[in-house]
Amino acid sequence: MATNLPELDDAKRTLIRNATARIHNIANNLLDRNFNKDNNISAQMFSSIIRSMIFEKREQYKDKPKVSIHEHVDHQMYGAFAKIELNDFKRMLSNVIDNAVQAISNTGFVRIALTQQDNKVVIEVFDNGKGIAPEDLHKVALKGNTTRKTGSGLGLYFVDQKLKEWGANLEIESKLGEGTTVRLILKKEAPPPWFVSEIQINEESQYVVLDDDQNIHDMWKSRILQVMRQNINLHHFEDEKTFGDWFAINRSKNLETTYFFDYEIIGQKSSGLDIIEKFNITKNAILITSHYDNEEIQKRCERLGVRMIPKELANFVPIVAQS
Repeated sequence: MATNLPELDDAKRTLIRNATARIHNIANNLLDRNFNKDNNISAQMFSSIIRSMIFEKREQYKDKPKVSIHEHVDHQMYGAFAKIELNDFKRMLSNVIDNAVQAISNTGFVRIALTQQDNKVVIEVFDNGKGIAPEDLHKVALKGNTTRKTGSGLGLYFVDQKLKEWGANLEIESKLGEGTTVRLILKKEAPPPWFVSEIQINEESQYVVLDDDQNIHDMWKSRILQVMRQNINLHHFEDEKTFGDWFAINRSKNLETTYFFDYEIIGQKSSGLDIIEKFNITKNAILITSHYDNEEIQKRCERLGVRMIPKELANFVPIVAQS
């Protein structure tokens, strides 16, 4: 699998990497049956977590074509952050979605929504499955309670306990025969320094894309043209050498430049972040990467002053035209 990973498209590489990381985390947790209260809690971006999790779950349940998995992320929630332990939260959300899918006996849907409630971030998982009887609703988050034949009874109990550790809340609503809603409610936090709230563009600047995926090049071109509605100064590169040749000729031109660089570039020894640092373009560069949640990459970006966009949200970040 690892030797063939570069041949896969970026979305599938991300899927495999995320799933493998979570399996590794679960295996580590099994070494200690007690919950680890010393995990690294930090502000995390929920629109990216949800989008990558939905992609993974659609792949996982593609053998259930009559069960659809939808997302609803309010555009205002693109920059929603809250403090969590990332691996534990992914495990929690995965468990909740699994419960929702398994509550649907034949045809139905699961909807994962990201909304705001006052100063709270709300992750809501709804299914139109069999629902829970009123007399059983208070039991679902108790330790040892499970409706699965092979369940451990730690699913919603784990979710409830972890949310309490983080000062957050779990809410469950259900109607028998209509479905169930599970809400994870967390305090909203300020974005970290690497966060890009919006991309500002104008006709007098130039824009450079370095990525090995042609779809990403097409996406940036389409999105920028939708805003500017005219040809702009946009340059495309797939490797360090061709970019370096262009940069050597054009670096002396007094043009404001924004660089959109992929982190993981197939066939290159250097990462996109290495190239950004090498060419000393840190202040004008935005790293586009599915590795955005890697703590070492986050710290390096903050040290260099490089901003960052999760790759799965590159088509979601607001782009606005400067007058």
